[in-house]
Amino acid sequence: MLPFTLRYEGGLSLVKADPGNWSGGAVGKGELRGTKYGIAAASHPHLDIRNLTLAQASDIYWAEYCRAPGFDRLPLPLCQVVFDAGVMSGPARAAAWLADTRREAAVTGQIAAVSAERLAFCKSRKTWRSFGAGWGARIAACEKRGLLLAAAAPVALPVHASAASRSAHPLAPKPASQPQAGQDQGSDAHGR
Repeated sequence: MLPFTLRYEGGLSLVKADPGNWSGGAVGKGELRGTKYGIAAASHPHLDIRNLTLAQASDIYWAEYCRAPGFDRLPLPLCQVVFDAGVMSGPARAAAWLADTRREAAVTGQIAAVSAERLAFCKSRKTWRSFGAGWGARIAACEKRGLLLAAAAPVALPVHASAASRSAHPLAPKPASQPQAGQDQGSDAHGR
């Protein structure tokens, strides 16, 4: 899950027009601290974003974007989609989109519905003009990945079932000898 998201949330972003990069949550409010590995100053105003490690980001993702909203209890294909939506638009919003799709019987229907709500939300943002192409491509790629995962494993276990233990969460980065997805990405935090 995390390698997919890190393709879009890779390196340090200090784009002044991105409200997430500001410790006050709005352009020009607070300090321009940036976003790294998708962890934004707006959500973590006291975190040293520039020196954030992949392991620290992974721990934040697991605690705040997977376990806290309960996404780790979802089948992997659906978890991938709602996790990425939560990273991009906030876990509470992603959880609301998921709740709206509970009427869908199949995981594939839930994936499509969450993706549609996610795209509609992004299009409603005043920053769509600046960032929409990247957001749209990311949402489409995430939906495609979720549907491919669902087709490959129609009866999927929840994400938390794959972890060896609660302390060794499934988002933990691989050992340093293996390259990490998104580490050398030159794009900003939203793949733009």
